[in-house]
Amino acid sequence: MRYIDGIVTRLGMQGQVHRGHACKARLSPWLWLVVRRSDFCILQNQTVPDIIEQVLGVYGHPLRKKLTRGNRSGYRCVQYNESDFDLVPRWMQHEGIYFFFEHASHGALPGDESIPFYPPEKAGAGDPQNIHARQLEQ
Repeated sequence: MRYIDGIVTRLGMQGQVHRGHACKARLSPWLWLVVRRSDFCILQNQTVPDIIEQVLGVYGHPLRKKLTRGNRSGYRCVQYNESDFDLVPRWMQHEGIYFFFEHASHGALPGDESIPFYPPEKAGAGDPQNIHARQLEQ
């Protein structure tokens, strides 16, 4: 089994199939929330990792630093009505830092019950609430 961790950022009905409904969902990483929030702040005498932790810490998701180089300190960071996503990567580029996600550290989400998958030839068997098909898009 492979876990896919994320936030449903779009959900829509695609029509009716057999005795149920087909839905299409877009799953985005939690970092998508960072695009949605803008702020005004001044951070003084902060390292870039400190800036990242302070700005992204409000989202409540763990940030595990895997930095190998020492970072320069003493930056004065100003955020003036820009999204957190515009601010953080701008400072990360300054130090050559990047983001990556580990899907193996999947956390429990409320209401994430398993729904059985039935191939089309066995559609209708078992519980009527099941997944009949999935499609990954990029």
